Amino acid sequence: MKNFKFFFRLFYKEFIQFRIYPAIILAGITGLIAQYYSFTNQLQFAYGDSYRRLDISRKIYDSLSPGILQQIGTVWLPIPTIINIPFVYIDYLWHSGVGAALINFFFFVFNAAIIFKLLKNLTDDPFVTWFGFLLFAFNPNILYFQSTGMSENLFIFFITCSVYLMVRWQRSGDAEYLVFAGILASLAAGTRYEGWFFSFFAVIILIAHCFIFRKKYLINLFAFSIFTGAIVFSWFLFNYLYYGDILSFQRGQFSSELIAKDIEKTGGLFAKNNLNASISTTFESIALNSTYFISYLSLIGLFCYFTLKNIKKNSLFVFLLLSTIPLTIFSLYKGQIFIILPGSPVYGYLNSRYGLYLLPAVCIFASFFILYVSNIFKLNRSLKSIFIIIIFSFYLYDNYYGFPMNSPGYYEAYSLKYAEQRYIRLADYMDKNYKGGKVLIANNEINLMPNARIDMTDRYYVFDPEGFRDTLWNNYKEIEWILFMDESKIKYTTGGSVKDIPPQLADKYKFLYYDQGIMVYRSTEFKN
Repeated sequence: MKNFKFFFRLFYKEFIQFRIYPAIILAGITGLIAQYYSFTNQLQFAYGDSYRRLDISRKIYDSLSPGILQQIGTVWLPIPTIINIPFVYIDYLWHSGVGAALINFFFFVFNAAIIFKLLKNLTDDPFVTWFGFLLFAFNPNILYFQSTGMSENLFIFFITCSVYLMVRWQRSGDAEYLVFAGILASLAAGTRYEGWFFSFFAVIILIAHCFIFRKKYLINLFAFSIFTGAIVFSWFLFNYLYYGDILSFQRGQFSSELIAKDIEKTGGLFAKNNLNASISTTFESIALNSTYFISYLSLIGLFCYFTLKNIKKNSLFVFLLLSTIPLTIFSLYKGQIFIILPGSPVYGYLNSRYGLYLLPAVCIFASFFILYVSNIFKLNRSLKSIFIIIIFSFYLYDNYYGFPMNSPGYYEAYSLKYAEQRYIRLADYMDKNYKGGKVLIANNEINLMPNARIDMTDRYYVFDPEGFRDTLWNNYKEIEWILFMDESKIKYTTGGSVKDIPPQLADKYKFLYYDQGIMVYRSTEFKN
């Protein structure tokens, strides 16, 4: 009970204060404008993962086999799925994607406020604080992702908030700050695997801090890491009990490693076993998401950090915001992920969002650069304001002149949207023609968006010929629709096809629709 009282007192103290209201309001305005832009341009479902995450949350109570353990899956970590559950219960929030957008909008606004508070604590300089906040609040890439169901914005909030609470613990010595920092770190670890590295490096810095300032090791390490340890252990245990492999999430059927093997056939893993390519790709994705100009300033600010008299030596936890870099480089080198950028050997633009995790760090260290220059040249308030306005104007120019071509988040979203127009048209077709009945989806390359308005309970998903034949034969009396992928159009997977329809049922299903490989059949025994 004491900890809960502390939590509400902490929330009130940190956010329900007049001095933070302007930042919250401004972040809310930029967030809402980005939401409006994304929805009016139909970008909320541009990334397939955006609506697949919503579908998983929906299936927990709306599916042929409902339940959290039955539907949570093995590749994606569970926290985003659990958070989405109440926001997809209402059909409209699920069909439109508004439910996920509301969640990410909330976390975006408070993430911006956290960066404001973090810089205030680190620098106690209002000009520098507002500069770093504005870099975050006006970044088009984070603004795009906060309008979708993707997990990046959520993860960034958890690690930024955890760092802020650790800084507050260092300054105040109040143990509850460290406990809640550990809770936020555990939520990051339950959102993306990069969160595991974040907690690992946090423990290392925590040990160093306890050594330097002669604090108790065990009790502080336990207070911070117990929650993350529980999350990671539970995930290993779940994978073992439900899938028979403790590392099923890494090497299972739908793991990123398995998907990457298909990408390798097209040359997309150009960074595999190439350390230089892995490093350069990682840092280029960071620069593209933050602009090269501000990225270079933040790099200078990083080196200037230790010369700033305004910064106390017990603020080193801020370096945890860089913790995702080693994992991204390692994953690229091992071929477990792929990032395709404009300068890559392979044509395209995909997964640049891995660089977005560093946006808070770039905002913080670029602010340190401003502070360093102000100290060196002893800028007064007027000169400092002019200097910040000039720098911020260049930032806005880099981000928005020629928009969206120079914004990786929006550029990728538009590219994916236009590449997957057939799935948008399929959803529109089913929305207009579907009046009920079961739908058999015969290949996992078919993406049926939520705005098709078909309950998960009415969907059968089968991805192999034998499973297709058995499912259709056993349930043909209730299966009204079958969605196939033309065999000549299948890229990576196999599944049921028209030839796999049992001969006894061949006359019962009529071909109705074809669009770039997608085929829709409907039973002749059902009437509207």
